[in-house]
Amino acid sequence: MQENLQEQMNTEENDLQQNYQNNYSIPENYPQNNEPQMIPAYQPPNNQTVQQMIQSPVVGSENTLIAPMNNVKAPQAQANYTQYEIISFISWIIFMSAKWDYFTKINLLSYQDSEKLKENYRPIVSNQSLMQLISLIVSVLGFLVYMKNIIYSRNNNFYFGLFGNYSKYHFVPLIFYAGINIVMDMYISTFKGLLASDDVADIKDNSKFDLVALCAFYMIFSLLTLLSIIFIYYTTEMNCEWYIVMLIKKGIYSILIVESLYFFLDSIFYLRLVNVPSSESKVKDLFTTGSIMFAILQGAIVIGLALYFKNITMPIFNFVIFYTMVTNFYSKRSEGYSSSSKEDDYKSDGAVAIEIIMVVLHFGLIVYLISKYKEQLFES
Repeated sequence: MQENLQEQMNTEENDLQQNYQNNYSIPENYPQNNEPQMIPAYQPPNNQTVQQMIQSPVVGSENTLIAPMNNVKAPQAQANYTQYEIISFISWIIFMSAKWDYFTKINLLSYQDSEKLKENYRPIVSNQSLMQLISLIVSVLGFLVYMKNIIYSRNNNFYFGLFGNYSKYHFVPLIFYAGINIVMDMYISTFKGLLASDDVADIKDNSKFDLVALCAFYMIFSLLTLLSIIFIYYTTEMNCEWYIVMLIKKGIYSILIVESLYFFLDSIFYLRLVNVPSSESKVKDLFTTGSIMFAILQGAIVIGLALYFKNITMPIFNFVIFYTMVTNFYSKRSEGYSSSSKEDDYKSDGAVAIEIIMVVLHFGLIVYLISKYKEQLFES
């Protein structure tokens, strides 16, 4: 019995060993020594160089594409913006110099030729001295804000608003405006008589400049200033203090839009005037139909832009222009302008009525904007 039990235990032990060897057997090709094996060096697929591997996209653990390192252009972008800052600063200096120069020339002209100017009346002539004084004050304040927030201490919101993708080209209309001032140097000295006399032929014969070319340059620079400043205004977003917005975008930019529009229409008036010096009927048409059309365009365009941009500066500045046109007309009447002279009646017909209507419309627009868009008027 004991032998049978021992034999049964031996049989079970042999079966267990056999099962273990069958389940956990060592592979035949498994190396029998314990010497360390050398790992072969990695070879890039398709003979790819290390530089190509660095520049090629890398896929992460979650199949996210990592951008190549050669797409990083931060240093180059920063260098470009530095160049734009330099150009911007120079253009602001040129613009302020042009503003001051034009203001002094207008005041000097008004003082020297005040008696001559009383002798005649132009329907589209406004008080340029007051117009340029307002423009100069706003420009000086805006330039001080520019100096403080860009040159002295960097205001990031103002900086990124002034040097955005397209707004960084704000130097273009500033330089174009300086071009207007250069043309006006010759324009004022040449057209000083035109402001007080209808005898264009005498001025055209005695002038040192080609009046047609002079008026053409005046019109070109005015139009370029107008189009570029509208584009800059539209593309500029300033998420900064309200007074910065009101002095730069809704201050200087807005006034330049109204002012350059006035210059553009004024250049068309004088370009037409120097081309019809010998035709009395065409001169009369220019003073009647032309003056009415220019007054309507000056008012309608500014009203449309003011409503679209929700801008109150444009109608206020245009209101000043039309108001001085009307007061200019009645001041000439009270100072001896011959309203009874039938040959000069065409100068007062129609235009002054449109100007009065524009004064009322602009005043109503200012009230409407304040009541309707009170908060948005101070936003960029």
